Amino acid sequence: MNPNGNIETGNIRLLGREVAFTFPKGELLRTLIGRILSGQEYPILTLPEFRPAVIVDIGANVGATALFFHSHYPEAEIHCFEPSSLCHGCLARNTATFPTIHDHHLGLYDRDCETVLYEGHGQPAQNSVVSGPGTEEHGETIRLAAAGPALDALGLDEISILKLDTEGC
Repeated sequence: MNPNGNIETGNIRLLGREVAFTFPKGELLRTLIGRILSGQEYPILTLPEFRPAVIVDIGANVGATALFFHSHYPEAEIHCFEPSSLCHGCLARNTATFPTIHDHHLGLYDRDCETVLYEGHGQPAQNSVVSGPGTEEHGETIRLAAAGPALDALGLDEISILKLDTEGC
C-alpha cells in the first residue's frame, strides 16, 4: 500500500495499442511491472496447441500479470483476486476495458475471515497478512474468502493457468 496515495500513470503497449496503466509510485514496483510485462517474471508456456480457457491470478496486485497473460492468450477468461484496496483500485482501472478480465476485491485463503494486510516497506508487492521485517506495523483490514467455494461460485469447469503470488497466505 502507499500511505501517501501517490499514484503513477503511464502507457504500456498491449495487443498493438497504447493502454493507460496505473500503479502506486515506487521504483521497485515499476521494475517489477517491467519484468512482468516483458515475460521475465512469469514466462509463457510454449506447449504445442496450448490454448488456455481460464486463467486465475491470485495476488493480482495492479494487474500487470493479467494484462501480460491477456496479450498472449486474448481469448482466455482471466479472474484476478486482490485484497488490497489501493492495488485493487489500480487493478480495476487497468483491466476495465478488457471484457475477459474480471477483478475480485478479495483474497483467497483456507476460510472466510477478515484480517490485517500489513503494508510492504516502500511497495505494495510485499504486502502481507504476516507482520515481519518486510512490512510496516500498520495496514488495512481485508476480506479473505475460502478458495474452494469462491472459485466454485465462478462456475469454472477448469483452470488452465493458476498464478499464485501471495505473501503470507
